[in-house]
Amino acid sequence: MIKRNCQLLIFIFIVILAQGCATTKPKSFASGRAALPTEAIILVGVKGDQYVEYIQFLRDRFPPASNHYFEPINNDVIALPIDIVSNDLHIAVFGISGVGRGYVSNFSYGYQTVENSFIDITEAEVYYFGTLTTGNSSDSHTFDHSLDQEMVELAKDKYKKLIGNRKIISVNID
Repeated sequence: MIKRNCQLLIFIFIVILAQGCATTKPKSFASGRAALPTEAIILVGVKGDQYVEYIQFLRDRFPPASNHYFEPINNDVIALPIDIVSNDLHIAVFGISGVGRGYVSNFSYGYQTVENSFIDITEAEVYYFGTLTTGNSSDSHTFDHSLDQEMVELAKDKYKKLIGNRKIISVNID
């Protein structure tokens, strides 16, 4: 009886923990909300063959910096909130529209990865994090931290009120 009660308590704990992880869905700035004083504005450009609808950033500590769900974009830019101070910030995974993804036991499926550098975000500023270029297969995705002037101009137009007169900082590490 005691063993069964312990198993039940462990199961309930895992369900509660999983719900906490699954409900972290901060809104992107596409919803029209303003940046909080404790947030940096991170711009990510998306180009290529696929539409992207999810980006997860990790940093040097848990919980993850953020999980962002947004309307699928391609050949566009998205503005995402990230708490300052986030050291070693990088894109862990992203999701392609129309591709199922999730977790089964301790394994994930459907999430895409891309090699990108670790960046420190220390100020509540506007940062151009880089451009994600999607390919037709999971090994053909690339990420470039260089400032993409076309995406910056698109962001200035799309997020005019959010960005205002702020300078967009390039995180180019090359």
